[in-house]
Amino acid sequence: MEEVKNMYGVTIRKGCISCEHKGIEADGTRVCTKMLLKVKSDFCCGLWQMSYGLRKLSNKQ
Repeated sequence: MEEVKNMYGVTIRKGCISCEHKGIEADGTRVCTKMLLKVKSDFCCGLWQMSYGLRKLSNKQ
C-alpha cells in the first residue's frame, strides 16, 4: 500500500482506511461515499483524499 506524509511529516497509508470519503453502513460494511461502492480498507481510487483527522495528526504529544 502506498504511503504519503501529512503536513506534520507523519506517514499515512493511502487507501479507503484513511480517506475523507469513507463511510460505514449499519451492518459494518465500508463504502465509498463518492463512488457509492462497497470497498475494502486497502482499496484506493483516484478520488482519494486524506481524512481531516489524519491531516491534523502530529507526532507531538
